[in-house]
Formats: sequence, C-alpha cells, structure tokens
Amino acid sequence: MSLSKRLVLAMTLLILVIFIGTLSISVMTTRNYLNQQLQITSQDTATSIGKSVADSIAKQDKEKLRIILSAIFDHGYYSRIEIRNMDGEVLALRKQKKLRHKNVPDWFVNFIPLTVPTGRQEIISSDFVRLGEVLVSAHPGLAYKELWDTFIRNVYWVLIAGLLALATVLWLIRYLLKPLKNLEHQANQIAVGNFVVQQDLPDTPELHRVVSTFNRMSVKVSKMLQAQTELTERMRIRAYQDALTGVNNRRYFAEQLDHLLKTPEEFISGALMLVEISDFKSYNQRHGYVKADELLKKTAEILAANAKLISNTCLARVSGASFSLLAPNVNIDEIKTLADRLKSDFEGLHSRMKIDDIATVHIGIAVYDGNQDSAELLSMADMALRAAQVRGPNSWHIYDEPNLTQNNIRGSSAWKRVIKTMIREKNLTLHFQPVKSLADMHIMHYEVLARMPDVDGNLVNAGTFLPMVQRHGMASGVDLVIIEKLLEVMGDENQVKYAVNISRASLEDGRFIDWLIDTISQFPGRASSLIFEVQEYSVTAHLATIRENINRIRAIGCEFSLDHFGSGSPDFGYLLNTRIDYIKIDGSYIHNINHNEDNRFFIKSITEIAHGLDIQVIGEYVETPQEWKTLQQLNLDGALGHFVGKPYADIAPEDTSAETEAVLPEVSGHAK
Repeated sequence: MSLSKRLVLAMTLLILVIFIGTLSISVMTTRNYLNQQLQITSQDTATSIGKSVADSIAKQDKEKLRIILSAIFDHGYYSRIEIRNMDGEVLALRKQKKLRHKNVPDWFVNFIPLTVPTGRQEIISSDFVRLGEVLVSAHPGLAYKELWDTFIRNVYWVLIAGLLALATVLWLIRYLLKPLKNLEHQANQIAVGNFVVQQDLPDTPELHRVVSTFNRMSVKVSKMLQAQTELTERMRIRAYQDALTGVNNRRYFAEQLDHLLKTPEEFISGALMLVEISDFKSYNQRHGYVKADELLKKTAEILAANAKLISNTCLARVSGASFSLLAPNVNIDEIKTLADRLKSDFEGLHSRMKIDDIATVHIGIAVYDGNQDSAELLSMADMALRAAQVRGPNSWHIYDEPNLTQNNIRGSSAWKRVIKTMIREKNLTLHFQPVKSLADMHIMHYEVLARMPDVDGNLVNAGTFLPMVQRHGMASGVDLVIIEKLLEVMGDENQVKYAVNISRASLEDGRFIDWLIDTISQFPGRASSLIFEVQEYSVTAHLATIRENINRIRAIGCEFSLDHFGSGSPDFGYLLNTRIDYIKIDGSYIHNINHNEDNRFFIKSITEIAHGLDIQVIGEYVETPQEWKTLQQLNLDGALGHFVGKPYADIAPEDTSAETEAVLPEVSGHAK
C-alpha cells in the first residue's frame, strides 16, 4: 500500500474515532441529563399529589380522589401514577402501556435505554397521621425524542465536519506528498536514462534536502555516463579513424569489407572506389607538408560530402594519398553520377588551390556482383585506377563497364515491375531467425526476415531486393506488406517477441506511422510482442523526426531497436536522450572478436553504457563458438547468427537451444 493511501487510511480512522467519541460523549451527556430530569419530575409530581389528596383520603372520598388524579395525569406526561393506603391497598391508579415516542426507532431505544425513575411521597393528614403514599413515574417518550434529536443533530454535524476534515487532510496529503510523486517520477526517469532535475524544490526542509540530493545524483550520473560515452568514442576514433582527415582508417575499412563480403544478406552488389592523388610525394616536396596536409583534408571533405548522399557507405584513407569508398547496393547509374560529381568537385578544388598538374585525382571503380573476394575486388579497382590515370587529370574509369551497363538496365526495369506486383498481391514470405540469451540460451525474440520472388521467380532475401525497393521509392509499401504478414502469423497471446525492420522512409512518414499505430491498436494483445528495428545510420542522420515517431510507437506498447549499431556516426551520445530498448552491434565488430582487443573494448564499453540506460545489447552475425564465448564474457544480453540459429520459413520454429548447447561445452565450458 502506498504512503498516501496509508496516511489517508490513518486519518480516516482517526476522524472516525473522533466522530464516534464525540457522538458518544454528547449522547451520554444528554442521556444523563434527561435521566435526572425524569427523576426530578417524578418526585416533584409525587410531592404535589401527596399534599392535594390528603383530605380526600382522610374523608375516604374516592370520587374526589379519582378526579384529582385524572386531572394531574391527563395534563401531564406520565407513565404511571398510583395511590395506596397504609395497608398497601390501591386507592387510585392511572397508567400508559406504551412508553416510547412514535418518531423514535426501536433500535435506538434498545441501544440507549433511559432509566424510568419512580417518585415516592408519603400522604400525611393535617394532624400528622400517615394515610398512605403516592408513586409517580414520568413518561420517557419526550426524553427519548429529545435524545434522538440530539443524536441526529450530532451525527449530521460530526459527519459534515468529518468530511470537511477528511477533504482538508486529503488536500494536505496531496500537497505535501507532491514532491514525493515528483521524486518517484524523477527516479523512474533516471532508471531509463533520462537524467531530469527538479526545478521546483519543496518548502518542507526534509523533502527539500532529499530532492536536492536526487538532483545532485542525477547530474553526477549523467556526467559519469557522458564521460564514459566520450571516452568510448575517443578510443573508437583512435582505433578506427585517420587522425589527419577524420575519415576511417585502413583497418576499419578492411574489417567492414571483410564483413560485408561474408554477409550476402546485406551486400548483394555495390561498388568499390579507389581514389588516389597522383604524384603526391612530389607535391609534398615542392609545397611542404602543411600544403600537402591541406590537400589531403580537402580531398577527404569532398569524398565525405558525396558519400553522405548514398546510404551506408564506408569511406577510409587506406594509405598516404589513397582513399577507398565502399558503396553497398548501388547500381551503375548511381556509380556514374557519383563519379561525375567527384570529378567536378576535384576540378573545382584544383582551381581554388591553384594546384599544378602533378597532384590530380583519379578514381578507379570496381563493381561487386556477389562473386568476388576482397583481393579480387581490390585488384579490379586498382586496374580501373590505372586506366583512369591514363585518361588524364581528375578522370574515372569503371572496370568492365560495357557488360555492367547492359545488365543493369535490364535488371532495374524488371525489378521495378516485380516489386510492384509483390506489393499489390502481397506475394512475400517471412522467415524467422532466433535471438538467444547469452546467459541461459532461451529465445529472447525472433528476427523477422523477408523473402520475395525475383525476376526469374526464385525466392531471394531482402539484401537482394531492398536496394531496388529503395531505389524506386517503394520502401513504405514493402514495410506495410511485411507488417501485415507478421500480424497474420502472430496470435493475441504471444509467448515470444518478433523484431521487424522498418525503413527510414517509413519511420519519417507521418502517414505510415498513423497507419501503423491504428493497425496495431486493433490487436492490443500483440503490441507488446512487437519490436521495430531501424538501422543506426538512419537514426543519427534524421534524429529529430525519427525520435518523435519512435516515442509514438513505444507509447502503444511496442519496443524499439537499433540495428547495425556502430556502423553509423561515431558519436553515439544520442543514446542518452533517445528511448530505445535494444541495440544490435554491427557484425563487423563481432567478426573474429576473440582476436580483436579494440573491438572487445568498444563492445564492453557500449554494453556498460547501454545497461546503465536500461537498454539490452545483442551481437549480430555470431558465426563461431569462440565469438559466442567472448560475447558472454563481455556481458552482452543476446546474440543471433548462423551459429545461434538459422532462419526458418513460415512460422516461428521451436526452441533450438539444445542445438547450440551441444557445440558450446567443448569450446566455452558453458552449461545451461
């Protein structure tokens, strides 16, 4: 029971005790007073009658005695008047059988009885001879009426006063405990990573000190998390960022390329650009390192600005005057447009800096079709770079361009028709991949994967068709089909959760969010089983709009997750003020993590920060038992990948923890 309820109950009981006590005292006081009045009335009447009937008794005039007795009885309010002689013989008697007032309830008379006294008076003649006695009992009816009226008046008064007192107490309790409510809200906000500070401090000294302490704690915890976040960012930058240009370094690029080539679900096609400043050594010798460094920085700025125009690119400085730009899931037209834009920008830079011809920029482009390994792809890009250098200053060249152009034109047009047909007919299949707890291997939720027929009717994964979906602006339509399909699969009482990706375009579209909320509201039992995911770079690039829509989705009971965490901006301080429930670490950090100390440090730091914000951390693309074991040691919450569980078709599969467990003891010593 809450403190406010306990205080209200205590005050109610206290007021009730006061009510009963006050009422009892008032009624009992009135009762005693009325008993005394009845005694006095009975005795005074007996004395008066004794004097009036003495002569009648002495003369034995019974008629006169009867008349006197009747006159007194009829004009008074008595229950019994009796006259006796010295022998005990009743000379006259008048009495009433009913002793209660008609307006007084029987229960009241029985609960608070009045004493009916009898007044006695001896009858003495004029010569002082005892003739008999008079017995008078007053009628208690009027006394009961007076006592009942007093009781009712006191009940009304005490009840009104009690209600007023209770209302006042409730208001006072609410007023005095308001700081505690605010304190509870502040504590809950701190628990979820929102470090609020109360501006209005309570007047009560004790509560003032408590709230001030909470405010200091909130500020200190916020600063601690901010400092830890900044330290992790600095360490990540030192490990993966080029100090001079600010872009990624060769090591980061190699890890990203290796991960993408081993992840066909994400990297079906794309392009690798090698950008090189020719004769940079000669330029450095002629103009000095300050001018040379400035040229490198300007070149990196041009590449970074153009890379932002394409989703999920990876830009790195791979050697002294060489840069690489990896652009997943782009077509030949986008590659050419990018290359032309870079050529124009480099020519403008050449003119502004008045650079001589020895420091021109050349671009070699290799197109990835899913069949090359990293060495072959780099070799193709290098050969294209040499061809570009032959063409002249600031030139670009695509390796094997004629065949690529013909295939791309035919494929893009066919894909557009297929995707439109799929959306119209909802011809899409869902697969489910388990995400398991690293602590006990229970299934935390299922990752929902979409499959659709390609131009030849073969079922392909999302990595194949989503680039075409985004290219033709149909992402929201595909998201709508996937969510409808998932809601059909789910039941109203789900024991498991489902994580489904939605595109940045959908998350930014207010109409789509309205549709999503309205649709899920029709199935209230399913909202808590839904986790919506968006890739991290989408959030960091459009944080203001997306944060508002994330809050709208979470408000109806759904959870939210960031996918491919770490692949976006190196500044992840946004976690401190963005309400999410899960982050899924990008597979490039998980690959061979047991051999990569820098990645282990990064993931461990992120996990500590996330847990401080009540966010669960999951590792993606776990492919080996060694990676599983390492993630356990780093205190992550869960993992997914082919080692954890392969995707299943149609419906969520049964728990396959035993399959994973059978492999683990030999490597990690893990026991369920």
